[in-house]
Order: sequence, then structure tokens, then C-alpha cells
Amino acid sequence: MEFLKKNLISIVSMLIILIIFMLSFFSVKKEYDSMYSSQKNLYYSCLENKNDNCLEYIKEFEENDVKTADTITVFFTSLMEQKASIMNYLLVIFLVVPSLIPFSKICKNKIINNILNRKKYNEFLKETFINCYKNIWIIFIPLLILFIASLMYSGHFNYDYILNSESYYSFYVYINPLIYCILYFVSILFFTIFYINIGLIVARKNSNIAIVGIESFLLFILIDIIFEIIFGLLISKIIFNSFSSRFNLLNILNIGYAKNILEMILIPLILVIITFIILKIIYKSKEKFIIDCNKNN
Repeated sequence: MEFLKKNLISIVSMLIILIIFMLSFFSVKKEYDSMYSSQKNLYYSCLENKNDNCLEYIKEFEENDVKTADTITVFFTSLMEQKASIMNYLLVIFLVVPSLIPFSKICKNKIINNILNRKKYNEFLKETFINCYKNIWIIFIPLLILFIASLMYSGHFNYDYILNSESYYSFYVYINPLIYCILYFVSILFFTIFYINIGLIVARKNSNIAIVGIESFLLFILIDIIFEIIFGLLISKIIFNSFSSRFNLLNILNIGYAKNILEMILIPLILVIITFIILKIIYKSKEKFIIDCNKNN
């Protein structure tokens, strides 16, 4: 009961994300069911008629061992569905607000002086930041449940169906599914830390959690714009002689920003390192931190 009371906002955030993901999953499931049904109906119709136009389809259908989309494709299709894709924009708020509520309360309730009289400043920062990062489960639990639902529905990791269906697929079809799944959740972990770091950067000057949430969202959008202009437009124009969307941070859940494994991990890792450097700089002075906390009350 104490855990529920202490983490109520975090639990509500997680449940909202989970509900959105599952609504998207069932919408995608309905589309796939309709498509599979149409394919079977066409196959049985061809078996009855057996005209020249159907012979090739019958052969292809019977030769294909896999007649449904694989787990990873169902998973990513659900994340790209309109209901779930909005979370790419709002995820920063759903992570930052619950994660930084305790930190904001410490600054806002004028107890920072008492805490730092009993505890070293660096020790306080370390414990505070780690407590913020513990809220990664807000996004990890919904993603894991969505993945399990996709696995139960698909039942396999064979990419043959998606490769033969001329549907959208990414570089994941050329990588071992287990390795890809591990690296996917590692990249999401990096992005989660990056989001929370944005909140910690904003919270350095403002302890109002509502303002922290709004400003974190605006800062994230600004970072995405800068990435797309500098990397997506300028650098990709020089390197690839065309615009590249690979630096679009508004597609993190389905890894839409990456074209290969290296980019998949490297981009969020660079963002984490940059934000850690900024945190190191802005939280360096204990005295300034205490003064700003007192100003915000």
C-alpha cells in the first residue's frame, strides 16, 4: 500500500502508456486478422476454381512455411499505429514528471539545507539522480507487455512473411531477433535516461513540477529540431547528398531514427553523454544550487 501511495503518479503514467499501447496492438491485430482471412479465402477460392490466374498463388501459398507476420514486425507495427505513435512526443512528460516529483519537493519545501548539513553534496546528487532513473519501469513495463502480446499473437520470429509481403520493414530483418531485442531495450534505456536528464537540467532552475514537465517537452522538441537541421539536413546533405530522417528523435519507440545497429545505439548514447556533461556543469556549485532552491520557494 505504501508503494502505491508513494508511486501513484508513476503507476498512473505507466497505465496510461500501457492502455495506449494495447489499444494500438488490438487495432493492428484486427488489421492482420482481416488480411490473413482474406489470404485464406483467396487460397480456398483458388483451390475450388483452379484457373490459370490462381495456380501461381496456390503454389506460393503452399510453399510459404510462414503465413503470418513475425513478433518483431507486429510489435513495431503496433508502435507505429497512430494511437501509440503520439507517445513519441509525450513520453518525455510521462517520464520526467513522475521521476522528478521527489526532487522538486526537496527543493520546494526548504529542506535542502538540512539534507546537505547531514550529507555530502555529491552523495546527495548521486542518490537523487539514481532515484529518478529508477522510474525507467514506467516505459519498460508497457513495452515488455506489448512485446509479450505480439509474441503470443505471432508465435514466431521468422521474417519470411514480411519480406515477401512487400510491407514496411527496417534493418531488423537482417539481424538475429534475440540480439536485436536486447539492443532495442538497451537503446530505450539510453533514451529514458536522456529524457530524465532533460528534466534534471530544467529542474536546476525551477522546482515547479508542472513547469518542469512543460519546459522539458519544449526542450526535447528543440533538441529534435536542432538534430534534424544540423544532422538531418546539413551533414546528411554533405555525406549522402540528400536529406536523411535518421536523426529524427520523434521516432524512438520504433527506432525510426536509425538505419543500422550502430546508429541505433550510438545516437541515444551520445545524447546521454552530452546531457551528463551538462548536468555535471550546472550542478557543480553547491552554493548556487542552494541559493536557487531557496529562490524558487
